[in-house]
Amino acid sequence: MKYPPSDSYQKNLDKYYQYKKARISGSLRYFHRQRLDVIATMVNNIDQKESGPYMLLDAGCGRGANTIRFAQKGIKVIGIDISEEALKQANRWVNEELLQDWVTLVQGDILALPFKNESFDAIISSDVLSTVSSVDKGIDIMAGLLKKGGVAIIVFPNSISLFWSSIFVLQKLANVFRMKMPEGNKFDRFCYKDFKSRVIRSGLKIKGISSVYVIPMLHLNIYNQIEAKVRSKFPFKYLGSHIIIVAIK
Repeated sequence: MKYPPSDSYQKNLDKYYQYKKARISGSLRYFHRQRLDVIATMVNNIDQKESGPYMLLDAGCGRGANTIRFAQKGIKVIGIDISEEALKQANRWVNEELLQDWVTLVQGDILALPFKNESFDAIISSDVLSTVSSVDKGIDIMAGLLKKGGVAIIVFPNSISLFWSSIFVLQKLANVFRMKMPEGNKFDRFCYKDFKSRVIRSGLKIKGISSVYVIPMLHLNIYNQIEAKVRSKFPFKYLGSHIIIVAIK
């Protein structure tokens, strides 16, 4: 049982995200796909309306990994990102998949989103709020953009995970020995309790949480089976490199 799978989606991820350029290419490729698969499961569990277009905002869409995946499922997606280069790659992917009728790409800042309140049935913010100047403002803006009953799926780096704790130690060692900083050290990281309180303050209600990359390089299905069996004794969901919150308005 191979993970990540060698499907067409993974081939396009390899093409557009160019993992080979990273020093931790194997791990990056693995846990990016794991995070995307967990998000996909959460979006699939959202009750979609029977009438009218289902609107999803990919806030910080990057090169289009989530945008493409959900557009292929018949969901209208607006992807917004501050990076012109990332949007060029996303647009190439959209055109290759002939998804122009399902995807709209916009360049902009997620702290100044150009949309009316209550415009979206769902919002995805994957590993983006850790890079903005005001996390609380970002959450408040997304809460305002959701329709009543709308769902936000927010992914953030977990400060107490083994992965980020290791990065922190490496960063300190790099400072001491004047070495190049390890990749991934420029992001803010949060513990679940802190981030949960921020989401609740925005008026959203926590519906569920999950995490990824708790046990490195373990197949996602096997991890899910282990987590289901030992959930009450050992809460894996608080220990992953990234925590994924599902919140409802």
